Amino acid sequence: MSDVLAQDAANATARYLRGRAYIALDRFEDAFADFDPLVQLAQIGIAYPSLQYAYWERAIAAAQIGDFDLARLDVTAALTMEPGHVNNFIARGTIAALEGDDATAANEFLALISL
Repeated sequence: MSDVLAQDAANATARYLRGRAYIALDRFEDAFADFDPLVQLAQIGIAYPSLQYAYWERAIAAAQIGDFDLARLDVTAALTMEPGHVNNFIARGTIAALEGDDATAANEFLALISL
């Protein structure tokens, strides 16, 4: 994906996929750096399939690097865009778990399982 982005820095799919790879590698700062411009595109109204996921992904990366306020803002923004999406439960549960709020995390994951 880095090679693709070197040739086409505006390639949202490559940026999204590289961000996902960084999350899998526990490189959360790098993941955040890839998801942040995607969220900015979404905020100005650009529509592209991977952009709807950028909020959830940036939320997880932000929480992993300790920015829980931004993580919650991103999840709230995603919730308003797609209220019934399963990623809302996953992201909220993950953020709660990272904050040490096991009860909230359990409730979010139970709601996910119930879907």
